[in-house]
Amino acid sequence: NFTVTLSNPVNGTLGTATATGTIVDGFLPAANVQSLTFAAGTATLAFPTVAGASYTLRYTNAAGLFAPISTWPVAASSITGNGSVLTLNDSATNANRFYVLQATRTP
Repeated sequence: NFTVTLSNPVNGTLGTATATGTIVDGFLPAANVQSLTFAAGTATLAFPTVAGASYTLRYTNAAGLFAPISTWPVAASSITGNGSVLTLNDSATNANRFYVLQATRTP
């Protein structure tokens, strides 16, 4: 916990001048792909998850590699981690596809 105290306002007055806050660890471990397999036209990524984190599989071709990852199309619906190994699939695969597994903390 930490405390913030405001003082000496300019062109105003202070109501409540003290507040207490808590820093919550907002960082996730890097999303590591355990395996990537191709079978029957489908790519399957298996990866360990953190309980409560949201995972999204995005893709692009070589032309999109310099674009922000947030603009890459989503290959599969996002899933929520449960602490075990989960999978995401992409059924529209081709040899020129690049993947990013994006992990975000859910509020």
